[in-house]
Amino acid sequence: DFPAAFDWRDSVDLPAIRNQGGCGSCWAFATTGVLECAIKIKDGIEVDLSEQWLVSCNRDNWTCEGGWWAYDYFNLKADGCGDTYPVYESAFPYAAQQLPCGCPYEHQDQYEIGAWSPIGTAPDKIKTALLTYGPVGTTVFVNSAFQAYGGGVFSGCQTGTINHSVVIVGWDDNQGSDGVWIIRNSWGAWWGEDGGYMRIPVNCSSIGSNSTRIYYPGAAKLTFDYPDGLPKDLAPDQSESFRVNVAGVYGGAPQDHTGELGYSIDGGSVQTVSMTRLTANQYEATLPAVACGSEIEFYVSAEELSRGTFYDPDPLTPRSAFPVTEGLTVFEDDYETDRSWTVSGDALDGGWERAVPVDGGRSDPPSDYDGTGRCFVTANRAGDSDVDGGTTFLESPLFSLEGVHGVIRYARWYANDYGHDPHTDVLVVSISSDGGENWTIAETVGPEVEASGGWYQHSFWVDDFLVPSANMKVRFEASDLVTTAVIEAGVDAFEVVAYGCDTDWDKDGVANAGDNCPLADNPLQEDTDSDGLGDSCDVCWNDADNDADGDGICGDVDNCPEIANEGQEDPDEDSLGTACDNCPWAYNPSQADVDSNSVGDACEGCCSGPTVGDTDCSGQIDIADIQALIDNQFLTLSPLCCAAEGDVDFSGVIDVADVQVLIDNQFITLTPLPPCP
Repeated sequence: DFPAAFDWRDSVDLPAIRNQGGCGSCWAFATTGVLECAIKIKDGIEVDLSEQWLVSCNRDNWTCEGGWWAYDYFNLKADGCGDTYPVYESAFPYAAQQLPCGCPYEHQDQYEIGAWSPIGTAPDKIKTALLTYGPVGTTVFVNSAFQAYGGGVFSGCQTGTINHSVVIVGWDDNQGSDGVWIIRNSWGAWWGEDGGYMRIPVNCSSIGSNSTRIYYPGAAKLTFDYPDGLPKDLAPDQSESFRVNVAGVYGGAPQDHTGELGYSIDGGSVQTVSMTRLTANQYEATLPAVACGSEIEFYVSAEELSRGTFYDPDPLTPRSAFPVTEGLTVFEDDYETDRSWTVSGDALDGGWERAVPVDGGRSDPPSDYDGTGRCFVTANRAGDSDVDGGTTFLESPLFSLEGVHGVIRYARWYANDYGHDPHTDVLVVSISSDGGENWTIAETVGPEVEASGGWYQHSFWVDDFLVPSANMKVRFEASDLVTTAVIEAGVDAFEVVAYGCDTDWDKDGVANAGDNCPLADNPLQEDTDSDGLGDSCDVCWNDADNDADGDGICGDVDNCPEIANEGQEDPDEDSLGTACDNCPWAYNPSQADVDSNSVGDACEGCCSGPTVGDTDCSGQIDIADIQALIDNQFLTLSPLCCAAEGDVDFSGVIDVADVQVLIDNQFITLTPLPPCP
């Protein structure tokens, strides 16, 4: 039963229209516009929040060339300085161009939003959000008619790719054929009607697409504290209680005797019950008994003296808990062997590496966490060993949590407290359920708390961030983005534990406790190599070494069993993979290395002539050497008699460029060849 027309401007003097100028930052103006309107409605004051801060300091690579809804920076996500919550316009004035972030800024945590969510395109959902939460962010297709609009009901509707963000403040079903939305733009007060507004027909030019709402509880608010923690894993068929303390901040005053618990089981209707009062504004909430295989979602609430009900969390995004009977480790790594973690990123120096810490003396870990020896650290060397000029990523191999709940545990070391401008960068831990295509932040460490070195153990439930799947990954991200501080990081004792309610997860008739492969059907418990892993989940079911380096090649046929060498590359055909060959381009099966410099003798002493290029070792350089190099590269692929002779351009690899240099030397430019190394 919606009213035929509604406009927030009829009851509230909304903030002034802003002007984004020549920068494609409508996404930032729509994001701040929704919050500025909510603040005016809830708190009765007009604030001007900084769009330039969102443009310059977001960590999503959004710029003057475009972006998306940035509400997370108002309640959850750290900006490029490692801080959260809005910034005033006066702290970082809008410049309509891409500027450096220029940390730090004073953040206004009193304007923290409780939550935000997409609401779809259905007019009834948008109207509900407008009435319940305030003005709504949305997207639209802008054409030349839209740009030239000067008043009245817009008539230049056109289909096209979404290219603009605006804010819906109301509607009128009596105008146009199907009603109109009333929107506020960010092109200044000269545009449109009423100083920057427009009436646009419903379903015109994709208006209403990608609509979003925020929950802003107001500056005077209540906080909820849980002194004994919050329930997550429950005992099946048993109720569970937890304590809730309610307090006021920014002038908020909780009303005693108003604490309530809301819950639903398996997505059913929400039940609301009063919490048991212990003392003034302190309660005990009790979740009802839940059967195995079910899930309960819940939130708590209390009344503020003048601003109504406050919730924790937003009822549209409640917490969840579930019954479990046991846990099972599905993946663990102490980093003593190579388990196929991958390192990437654009950092100029300081990438992740698996090693025994050398204790470089500049905030880096002096040893690993669990005492086994190795861990992953950034730039494991003494002296100038930190992350510099970018980001280094450490990404786990795939693991499965399909059909179960999961906890990720790890020990981490992070230090950003040394050097110029310390305590600004952060360490980010993210999780993916689609094999690394998309990432969700699970933890941000720093910029100050637990950011001065020391090992800390941390864990989180996967279910709190996304739905567990068979294609899970975790990523650790250490960056030197905004300062010249010394950035050191470490990871150790990584573990993934699956929790479920059933005692036979794979339904093979064997209880998990006695199942040698509890996540895959294996009713006969076959274990051909007697390594304790059932054949159904054993990468190398006929090899007790079981692929120690995680490269998919079983140990008994692996030409480099301690280091991942997936393609089994062996260009010199000496049965040693390139990953563990000290002379991969020359036949050297014994790995002889008289001077112990990690470079095989076959790669050092075989070049005896005045120059390189004698690829057939005949004692002279001629057309036969060109033929030998061509055979090595394209025809027979035979190893060279001396790899040092073949690297004629000193590039470190033997390739077609070396062939070209020899041809030039013999027939074209006649350029002399370099001397033997």
